[in-house]
Amino acid sequence: MLLLQRRQPLECRANLGERAADRCTPLILRIQRHPEALRCAAEFKPEIAILDLSIPLLDGYAVAERMRAMDETRDSLLVAMTGWGSATVSERVRASGFDLHLVKPVSVDRLTDALQLAGC
Repeated sequence: MLLLQRRQPLECRANLGERAADRCTPLILRIQRHPEALRCAAEFKPEIAILDLSIPLLDGYAVAERMRAMDETRDSLLVAMTGWGSATVSERVRASGFDLHLVKPVSVDRLTDALQLAGC
């Protein structure tokens, strides 16, 4: 998961694995374990969250549903970035609360265009 925020520094004390820190201030935060991502997202309040769908323990669909249910992340732009592009997957992506569905490989230009179309 990538969490992006342009407005304010991050204060996240969630367990981020090897990169644990008491205070961090990146504009982009990369998290590989979705349970930690949810805790950090609640504190970080990202403008944009880019999620892979096939992460173990808690898949991207479940993360999107939980982020939509949390006050802190309800309005975040949620982007599914995955290797799966079937109509069934696209339908499930929308039903889970994602705003965008991008199929890998995704170029920087494609990602930029998609985010601009979404108003970012």
